[in-house]
Amino acid sequence: MKSVYRAFLTAAERFPDNSFLCVPRSTERDYLTEGLEQSYGEVAIEVELLRRRYEDAGYGKGYRVAILLGNRPEFLLHYMALNAIGVSIVPVNPDYRHAELSYLLDHSETSLVICSADRAADMDAAITRRTKQPPTYHGGP
Repeated sequence: MKSVYRAFLTAAERFPDNSFLCVPRSTERDYLTEGLEQSYGEVAIEVELLRRRYEDAGYGKGYRVAILLGNRPEFLLHYMALNAIGVSIVPVNPDYRHAELSYLLDHSETSLVICSADRAADMDAAITRRTKQPPTYHGGP
């Protein structure tokens, strides 16, 4: 059985110049208002850089990482990089508030939190309610 990461790599090797991520222009969101288009090859490079960063930091099988990035392209990059090294992903509902975030982090036994800069204060408040406080990375790749 292939992982999401392996399936992506297979496609990236076959179609490196084909579009993979396409985000249309929109002034109705607070990120990528000018839009974005990246090929399989470009995304594969970014995913590999993230994969190495996580692996070099000691993450791998047995770890759980919470991701609070909403529906942004960065979510997919982190998801695939973590999937590549066997980390369990804990996707976080972007509508959660402090108490819900804290509950999720406690019960998932998260060892790292990745969140967008606009949710950093909320995540920090949720983390301070916990007895074990995981490291937090604010921002994208």
